[in-house]
Amino acid sequence: MKKPISLNKLGLFERLQQNLTIGRSTWLIGFVLFLVAGLASPVLAQTRFTNNFIIISGSRGGNPITKTTYSAKAETSTGFVPFDGHDLGEGAAFNRNLNGIDELYINAEANTFTNSGDNIQSTQLLYRVYRADSNPDNAGNQIPLNLALQSSTPDGSSKWSYLTNKTNLINFATTPGDYIVEVAFEAAYTSSANPGSISKFTDDNGSPIKFYKAKFTQVVYDKPYVTLQWTPVNNNWFDPNNWTNQIEPTASSVPNKNTDVIIPYGGTTIYPKISSGTAAVHNLTIAGTSSTTQPRITSRLSLNQGNLYIHGDFQDLNGGFTQGILGFLYLAGQAQTFDASPKITFRNLTITGGGVKTITKVLNIGNLLNFTANSDGTPAGILATGNTSNPDDYSVKLADGASLVGETEGAYVSGSVYTYRLFVPNKMNTFGDIGIDIYSTSNIGYIGIARNNSVYKGTGTSVSIQRGFTLSTDYTSPITADLTFHYLDTDLNGISPQNLRLFSSETSVAPFMALNKTSADQSERTVTLNSFAGTLVNTFTLGDAANPLPVTLTSFTAAPTAQGAALLRWVTATESNNRGFGIERQLGTSEAWQSVGFAAAKATTGSTYEFTDKSLITAPASTQAYYRLRQEDIDGKVTYSPVAVISRMAAVASTELTLSPVPVGGTDNLSVGLAEAGQAGIMVAVINTQGQRLMNFTTQASTSGALSLPVSSLAAGVYIVTVQVPGQAARHARFVKL
Repeated sequence: MKKPISLNKLGLFERLQQNLTIGRSTWLIGFVLFLVAGLASPVLAQTRFTNNFIIISGSRGGNPITKTTYSAKAETSTGFVPFDGHDLGEGAAFNRNLNGIDELYINAEANTFTNSGDNIQSTQLLYRVYRADSNPDNAGNQIPLNLALQSSTPDGSSKWSYLTNKTNLINFATTPGDYIVEVAFEAAYTSSANPGSISKFTDDNGSPIKFYKAKFTQVVYDKPYVTLQWTPVNNNWFDPNNWTNQIEPTASSVPNKNTDVIIPYGGTTIYPKISSGTAAVHNLTIAGTSSTTQPRITSRLSLNQGNLYIHGDFQDLNGGFTQGILGFLYLAGQAQTFDASPKITFRNLTITGGGVKTITKVLNIGNLLNFTANSDGTPAGILATGNTSNPDDYSVKLADGASLVGETEGAYVSGSVYTYRLFVPNKMNTFGDIGIDIYSTSNIGYIGIARNNSVYKGTGTSVSIQRGFTLSTDYTSPITADLTFHYLDTDLNGISPQNLRLFSSETSVAPFMALNKTSADQSERTVTLNSFAGTLVNTFTLGDAANPLPVTLTSFTAAPTAQGAALLRWVTATESNNRGFGIERQLGTSEAWQSVGFAAAKATTGSTYEFTDKSLITAPASTQAYYRLRQEDIDGKVTYSPVAVISRMAAVASTELTLSPVPVGGTDNLSVGLAEAGQAGIMVAVINTQGQRLMNFTTQASTSGALSLPVSSLAAGVYIVTVQVPGQAARHARFVKL
């Protein structure tokens, strides 16, 4: 999360809702981990946008225009002017010329409500500009503007904003006329029902209208950017006879940084090539058809060798651009939009010139993505992607062997970076300097790494830095590895560097397990953890040791005993501010909840709990019994768990697990004895004391009286074996690994 940016004294949503109901989200629960907030009563509200705003500012003729906040909603009940249908120039036109281009900037604020158990990972404004008399299908992709989380309240309300965008909408208007500014809001989130899957919701003016649309009028005075169109006699970019001046058709010239270039499709098979030297343009459009039912046709541009500097925007929707290994492309302007087909692989791309360069979809890098500081020493600029936690939506994708070079403060990828490549054992793998280094002796095979700018939230005010890495591989067995996590100061999210600790989650969302650290280097901006033991199929981030990302329950089960009692078991990973657990029972859905016991908190690092409700034996008759845990904080706050239910008609024989040898040596297998050991379909797991599942097994039918678990790869420590016989309650036993 970026540092809060104040908008006067109060955010826009706070002006609409001064008094927010304060709730409490204190602990997290489930075999598939998910955030729990306010489970004491049913939650009917849906995770959604509440009130969203578009903020327009700029200047005309060198004089600032009034900064205006527009409501995305059509109704005027918000007290703000609706954006949809409004003239952003208030009846006056904007001017675009080399000597003094007028300015029209777009920024945004979004406000969301998060349902209990859901977790919004990112929000963004999507926008694009096109002529009012043109076909929107030819307008290109919408440009994402990532909104940073500014504040959250325990009741689920959050404010997101971006208030410093300097993309000038006037630059999209290359000829006089009326232009449409089209916007929508989009958010990515995980739900408690399916925490491992990313879902989206939008505020886009609904069907069938779709999108909020305002307009502005553009006029051209004095000396406009010259527009040159490719009209070839040969394929030489530098031959002036190949270019037609759209303003002065009798004049011929070669494109330069003040030239908008259009390479049309059709009518020729001769397209430009750059085989040496340095070429420059302002806007570059490689045109093509936009049919969704017919094969698309595109023009071409080949950068075989040499340099091409783009100082304005780039658009190639159908993949007509090709680049040789000795061709170098530069984004050298300030605020730029890079609207390229995901079919293109850019061999060498350099970011320079400062400002923010925004890509609209996926940017594939085949060899090198380089950030080069400007000649005056100022930073190269920021390459911004959308941030929906799905690299197939928006991301910079580094091919196997490609590198990301020169990231520093003011020069970095903001959003998503992804790479998929072969892991090399017995070597430090840097994955093209994406920001995480891994050393292991294990032969993992291919591994995918997705870097994002999401902020992960724990309970209370605990948050992560604004950077995380989600790893995916078919090799799911536990390994031992050394991890080094790189970060920038802009990622810190208000956390002091000396308090940074590594956290992980196997579900790619909160809750996160505390992994601590082995060392840290503040000058190099790294945190290192040696001898990490577990699966690499995890999301890793950095959190605050002084305000960690706490977790409590990782499982809660209830099962009947043969004597008619109920055996309750629950496992915690990390406990914070926990007094203990009250156990409550209900014999029918219309009955009141009754307290039947209390279990005091054991530790802060995670524990296994058992409680037998013997009072159920003499309780009034019922077909089922319902149980819940009443987790009590030291400060008196209370949160309820989900409900576990047992059938009082089913009696399950009590069978203990027998482990040997105990403790188990470094190379020995662990023998787990139980009556049903020869049965097929028994699920066996090994978890650590933080609740991380390290091993999973499913038995085949056999004549053996015990299960043999290969635990030699586990680091020394305390572990828990969980055995689930079909139709019975899970059984647990601890063991020590030497």
